[in-house]
This record gives sequence, structure tokens and C-alpha cells, in this order.
Amino acid sequence: ITTTTIMDIDICPTDKYHQRACLCCKLVKTYKQFQVDGCENCKDYLSSFDVEAHTTGNFYGVIALMEPTESWVARWQRSEMLLPGCYAMRVTGELEEETVRVLSPAMQKKYQLDREDN
Repeated sequence: ITTTTIMDIDICPTDKYHQRACLCCKLVKTYKQFQVDGCENCKDYLSSFDVEAHTTGNFYGVIALMEPTESWVARWQRSEMLLPGCYAMRVTGELEEETVRVLSPAMQKKYQLDREDN
């Protein structure tokens, strides 16, 4: 990842209020950002992004990952395959079973392991 690539990606929360975390990858953005753009990590798997069904306002801690492939924190959080951005350490809530089935095998594994950690 180059500096230009990181600067081109605008997936950090734009406001400190109304933040939500994706239940699958834990990306943190505002409600409005999720409404407009969906989740950049999950949009290839989810044909339509439902903010209420795929995110939660109940999360703990935030980690800023600038170079996920180089970060020991990203490895610890199983987030090294995700885009740079802000991520919740823990989320409360679950995706519907049919939603989990359409995720890639790697995202399914991450989701299941994250559920076990909570």
C-alpha cells in the first residue's frame, strides 16, 4: 500500500456521533457514510447493504489501521486482508445466517472467529 493509496481511501468516520460498526468486518463509519457507500470491505459479497441489518451502534474500542498487511495489531484482530480505516475491537450483534453464507470463505472464517472471541 502506498501513501497515495491510503490518502485516496476515505473510510474513516467523518463525525464522532452516530458511529456504527459493520457486523462482518468491524469497519467503523457514521450511519450516513454506511447509507451512502455501504461497507467497502463487504460490498463485493453483499448485493445490497442494509445499515440496520449489517451494522451495530454497540461496539467497543477503535483501532486505526493504516497498513493492515504490515501491522501486528491487524494480525491480532484478523484484519490484515481489510482496507485501511478505523475498526472496532469488538462488536455486539449478529448477521443473519443467509448473509453469512454469501461472504467469502475468508470473511466467513473471520466472522465466526470474532463471534467466538465475544
